[in-house]
Amino acid sequence: MKYVILEEAGSLSIRYEGPMLDLTTLGTIQFEIQAMVDRVSLALLAREGIVDAEKPWMMFKTPRPHIVQRTIGRGTNFDMRPVRVMARRIQSQSPLLQELILMVPAVLADSNVRAILQGVIANVLTAIGATGIRGLKASLRHEARPRDPIVDIGPEMRRLAVAIAQNANGQSARLRIKAEAPNIIMSVELEIEADND
Repeated sequence: MKYVILEEAGSLSIRYEGPMLDLTTLGTIQFEIQAMVDRVSLALLAREGIVDAEKPWMMFKTPRPHIVQRTIGRGTNFDMRPVRVMARRIQSQSPLLQELILMVPAVLADSNVRAILQGVIANVLTAIGATGIRGLKASLRHEARPRDPIVDIGPEMRRLAVAIAQNANGQSARLRIKAEAPNIIMSVELEIEADND
């Protein structure tokens, strides 16, 4: 399936500083960020009537909420995410740095869907800031940012914070997620400090 970059959504940069990450923690960070983007993008699409807001699970082939079932062609079913988070750049030295971009399937890349999904990053970080997780410091600066989170991503954020805290094993660790969009004045930062004192 062909995917196209959702340039108007901007990009996420992730910076991790702390003890060396084990693969389970690194995978958890990646998976939970994708899960947050999945939940927010589906909620945005539901709000605009693209998916059924009352029964969004009806479009899922599997019980996992981040995979959407679609039917095309001769009734061929396949799973796809409405938004795929892709690594544009990764620096594996300390600190770990990643630049992530959002991509949408070409079949969903019409101007209406793109307009709906351009707010995914701001909505994800607004929802993260609203989780109230201990050790979470959120600094949200965006003139047009949503006032209230569109969806609760507390479970994903808790799994991410617990993984970092367990990996830190009593040492200080910091995960910073920053979002910037070229066509929107936006600078949103989130800091998680895991300290097992």
